[in-house]
Amino acid sequence: MLHRTLPSRRLHPRISMREDVWICWNCMGRDDISPVRDLSLGGVFLETRKTRPLGTAVKLDFLVQEGQIRTDAVVTYRVPERGWGAQIHGHY
Repeated sequence: MLHRTLPSRRLHPRISMREDVWICWNCMGRDDISPVRDLSLGGVFLETRKTRPLGTAVKLDFLVQEGQIRTDAVVTYRVPERGWGAQIHGHY
């Protein structure tokens, strides 16, 4: 039996992250911190029970040893009780 592989809609591959990668985020005037579950050049998935509406702007601040990495993103999908994904728009 042959298995067909559907083409991915993603422009960039996702990388699963270890549990020690965290991100500070600000959304709707509130700050929080969450573990990063996967990351790509174009987006990120955060593990959190705090839901945010689709289309909501988010400021992300990655906690890395190399220094400060900040970017703007928009919430693009949610997984109930697990977290939400955001499309990254740029860095500053």
